[in-house]
Amino acid sequence: MAPALHPKVTSTLKTQHPSIRSVRYNEACEYCLSCGSDRVVSLWNPETGLLLKNYTGHSQDVLDAVSSSDNACIASAGGDKAVFVHDVITAVIKRRFTEHAGKVNCVRYNSDSSILISGSEDNTIKLWDCRAKANNALQTLTDCKDAITSLDCSEYEILVGSLDKICRIYDVRMAQLISDYIGNEVTCCRFGGDHQMTLVSGLSCPVKLFDRVSGELFNEYKGATSDKYSIECGFAADDKLVVSGSEDGRLVVWNLIDASVVSENRLTHQEGVTSAPITSISSHNKQPTILASCSNRVHVIDLSPLLPLVK
Repeated sequence: MAPALHPKVTSTLKTQHPSIRSVRYNEACEYCLSCGSDRVVSLWNPETGLLLKNYTGHSQDVLDAVSSSDNACIASAGGDKAVFVHDVITAVIKRRFTEHAGKVNCVRYNSDSSILISGSEDNTIKLWDCRAKANNALQTLTDCKDAITSLDCSEYEILVGSLDKICRIYDVRMAQLISDYIGNEVTCCRFGGDHQMTLVSGLSCPVKLFDRVSGELFNEYKGATSDKYSIECGFAADDKLVVSGSEDGRLVVWNLIDASVVSENRLTHQEGVTSAPITSISSHNKQPTILASCSNRVHVIDLSPLLPLVK
């Protein structure tokens, strides 16, 4: 029998966050961000595990953070209802956006980082003009009937996940809205690399793959548990693989085409604990590598050993 193939943990970031809320690669995937319950955003070198800088200012948990396309700024979203833009070099807060009436769960830049998009528990998505001096929202989208949990962007489109069980795509160029009823509270949604597919995860349901335009269900990926926590999913390895965290501490990897489980491994967190949920996932855009966070650690994971199983 051929030996089992497993992903390889290449490095582990031992953060100061008591609980990590989000982990994200920057645009070039040379650095990564983590943020959490200590109200701090941290910038790391994921290969060496070196902590480069901390960014502060929020008065409650930092729930998401993202780097601008030129790596000059970091946007952070907090439980204090605020969105901050930090200067990467000086760590000074350059902009403060405070129009949300609830916790801000997610934040994304558009392709050229001229617009910052935030999603909140006040059921709204707000667009902020990063080139203007005013701190008022450029536009507010109010179609969602429950909290916004996830955002993703392509050049002209905004993908929105909400607890109202609907996944929405806003085409800002054509001023159109596509809505797909998922059937479960949406906790994460991602565009595929060619932006023709959307990957959606929700509470107590499999990860699902949809056609971006028609909404046709292509595949369901079963095996991860997501009954109580917001668990992220994503594409990896040039969209050959689908990955997801799980509430029982497993990282589950599937073949995109046939939805078979390629690997499921428990990751160690906090001195041997392997049962804590893996909640946040971020995929490298050029290499078969992902970041997976749980509790207070971030694992950098090489998925290349799994690629022979999907060829």
